[in-house]
Amino acid sequence: SLTEIKRQSRASSEHLPGLSSPSVMSLYPECPVLTTNETILLWNNTEIVRKVSEQVSYEGSYDLYYFLQQVCEHCGIFVPFQASMPNVASTPMSSRSNQTFYFLPSLTNQVPSEFWSYRVKDDWKTSLCNAFIFQNRTPCNFSDKVAAASLKELFEISCRQGIRVEIICWKTAIYAKVIEQYRDMNTMCATEIFTHLAPKESMHYVNSIEVSEGRQLIVSAKGYGGRNGEKIWNLGYGSILEAIENEVGEHAQKEIVCPECLKEKHIMESKMWKADHISTLNTEALRCSWGHSTDPHLVLGPDDNIDDSMSVSTGIYSAYSSATNTSTVVTGTTCTTACSQRNVESMVPAVVIVGLWNKAEGCVENVGSGFIADRKRGLIVTASHIFFDYEKERAKISEQFYGLRDATVIIGIYSRGSDSAIFTYTADIVASDVYNVDACVLRIRTKFETPVALDESKLRNRTEYPVSSQIIDERLPRLKLLPRGVKIQRDTKVRAIGFRQDGEGIWHQGKRINRIPASSHGYVSKQLGDKSRVDTDTKEFVPRYEIVVVECSTSVGSSGGPFVDEQGNVIGILSRSDPVDNQRCYLAPAREIMKLLREAKAKCDTQRPHFSHHAELAEF
Repeated sequence: SLTEIKRQSRASSEHLPGLSSPSVMSLYPECPVLTTNETILLWNNTEIVRKVSEQVSYEGSYDLYYFLQQVCEHCGIFVPFQASMPNVASTPMSSRSNQTFYFLPSLTNQVPSEFWSYRVKDDWKTSLCNAFIFQNRTPCNFSDKVAAASLKELFEISCRQGIRVEIICWKTAIYAKVIEQYRDMNTMCATEIFTHLAPKESMHYVNSIEVSEGRQLIVSAKGYGGRNGEKIWNLGYGSILEAIENEVGEHAQKEIVCPECLKEKHIMESKMWKADHISTLNTEALRCSWGHSTDPHLVLGPDDNIDDSMSVSTGIYSAYSSATNTSTVVTGTTCTTACSQRNVESMVPAVVIVGLWNKAEGCVENVGSGFIADRKRGLIVTASHIFFDYEKERAKISEQFYGLRDATVIIGIYSRGSDSAIFTYTADIVASDVYNVDACVLRIRTKFETPVALDESKLRNRTEYPVSSQIIDERLPRLKLLPRGVKIQRDTKVRAIGFRQDGEGIWHQGKRINRIPASSHGYVSKQLGDKSRVDTDTKEFVPRYEIVVVECSTSVGSSGGPFVDEQGNVIGILSRSDPVDNQRCYLAPAREIMKLLREAKAKCDTQRPHFSHHAELAEF
C-alpha cells in the first residue's frame, strides 16, 4: 500500500540519512510515484536486496539498484518519466535539472464512475473537453504512458511560484487541481483537469463524429472562463494536452466538444468539431449545429503572438493572431471561409539564423535559416545539409559538423526593437534522419553572456552559460506545423522566410553575414512521395518525400527556412533549389519534420541517469 511504502521510505532514511530526499508521496498521497532515491531506500530496506548489496562494492550496489529499476521498467511495474525540478542548491545559471520519477500503475484503483462531471455550477466558469478517438485497439501500456506524461507536466507546474497542485491517480484516469495563490494570499484561481481512457460504457464517453467502437481518451478541464479560458490553458491544460498529443501520435483522431453544449446538454448530445479541420482556419466564431457560438481561442488555446505576457501558454493548435481577420462561422464539421493571410511580420520573430561554428578556427563555416518549433524545450527545425556533408560518400553523410572536431551550432534570434537577428545561443543536434530527409532538430543548450551582432565569419570563443533546463523563461515565439491529416493542395500560395546570403549585389557571396530576414512567395506545384532510398551505387541523396514550389526565389542562406501557408502553418522547410530553374525549389515536408520533432521531444524528456559513476552518485 501507499502508506506502507511511505513508512518504509521514512524508516530507511533514518538509517541512511545521506540518501534522504523529499518524498513525492508526502506531497501527493494519492499519487503512486517514487523518486530514484526512494526506490533505492525501499530496496535497501528489503532484506534479500540488502544482503546482496552488502556482498558487493559500494559502486556495485548502485549497479544492482539500476538493474532492478530496469527489470521493473521492462515488466511495466515502473513507468519512468523525467521532470525539470528545482535543485536543492541551485544557482542563477542552473536553477533546474531533470529528475527521474517512477509511476507505479499497479498501486492505483479503478476510477469512480461518477467522479467527474462536464457541467459547471458557476456562470463565471467554463468546461473544455478534447477527445482522442481510437478506431482500433489502444497501444500497449498506453494508459500508463499517458499518465506518466501528464504527471511530468503537473510536477513541473507545481514548481512555479504561488502554485499548488493536488493529484489523484486511478488505473485509467488522473485528476488534478491546480491552484494559483495570489500575492495577497486571500484570493486564488483553480483549474481542474481530468484525463480518462474511457470505454464505451463510461459516462464520460462523448458523441464523436468518427463512428468508433473503441476507447476514447478524454482530456477535460474546468475553471475560470474569462479571457477565453486563458487561466485554464495556462494552469496546466495546455501543456498536458500537448504532452498527450505527443503520446497519441498517429493512433487517434482528435475532436473538440462545444463548450456551450457542455454547459447545457448531456455529453452524448453535445456537438463536436474535428480538431485538424478547425485548427487551419482563421475565424471569429465557431458555431455548432445547436446554434452555440464559441470563440476559437477558447477551444484551441491562446495564441503565442497575441499576448507575450502569458506565463506558460503553449498555444497548442493556435492558428490565430492579431494579424488575421475573418468573418467565418464554422458549423459542425463543415465551413466556408474567406480568411485573410497571417502577416509575415508576426511570424518573423520565430524565424532564426543558424550557423556552423568552427570553434577551433574561430569562424562560422555555414549559415542557414530555421524556425522555433517548441519553445518549452527550445527546439529549432532547420536543414540537415548545413551541418552534414551531403556531397560525401554515403557512409560518411551521417558525420555531423562536416567532421570538425571542435564545432557547434550557433543561433541568432530576431530581437524586438531591432531590424536584424543577434547571435544569442548555441545548440546541439538532437534528431536527424540524414539518409531520408534534409531536416534536423536542434535544441538550445547555452546562451552567450553577451550576444553578438556578427557581420563577418570570424567568431572567437565567448562566455556561455546553460539555459536548456529553463528555456521556457526565454519566452521564445514559435511557428506551428501544418496539422496532422491536413493535405497541402496544388496551387496553394506559400510564403518563404529566411536569411538570404547572396550579398545583395554589393558583397561577394559569403563575404558578410546577412542578419536581416527576407520573404518571398510562390505556389505549390506538386508533391513527390515515397521515393526509393539512397542508391548505394551513387553518392546522391534522394529524400523520401518532397514538396515542389514554383515561382519562388530562394538563395544561399535560405536553406532550412520555413514555408508557410496563408494561416501561418509551416508546410515544410527549404531543402534545395533546382539547378536549372532558379524559381523552382524543393521542401522537406511537415509530415517528415513532425516525426523528427516527436523523436527530439522524447529525447529531451527521457534523459536517464546512470548510477555506476561516482560523479553521478554524488546526488545520492
